[in-house]
Amino acid sequence: MAQPLHHPNDPDLDLLLQSFDAPLDANQRRTLDTALAQRADLRTQQQQYQTLRQALAGLRTAPDADFAGRVMARVAEQRHYLAPVVRLWPLVAVAASVALVLGLAFIYYHTGSLDADALVGVDTLDLDDALAFGQ
Repeated sequence: MAQPLHHPNDPDLDLLLQSFDAPLDANQRRTLDTALAQRADLRTQQQQYQTLRQALAGLRTAPDADFAGRVMARVAEQRHYLAPVVRLWPLVAVAASVALVLGLAFIYYHTGSLDADALVGVDTLDLDDALAFGQ
């Protein structure tokens, strides 16, 4: 079984991998060149990575000719299900607004204000109620 190509504590290998992603500064380039000159395993890994990158660069995905047709068919299918919701949305919004106004009117009628304590109901809460609620 082959040994893994990457060792997490190998700064030379990290420099090699970094060199494929971004240009190295002069000091890093010198360090990598020295390591490549001294280490055959690092040169082998460099060659393997270059070969892999070249092979992957040549790959292209084939366009799916029917993709747009499938998407548009699915949109038409979903439109069938969403149409009733879209039609009912204004009615739901009006009903929610009416319920909110009625609720606020009820609170104002019974407490005489719409401050935060009245909205939460703290002004009418007895100590016994609070203790019973906590149990």
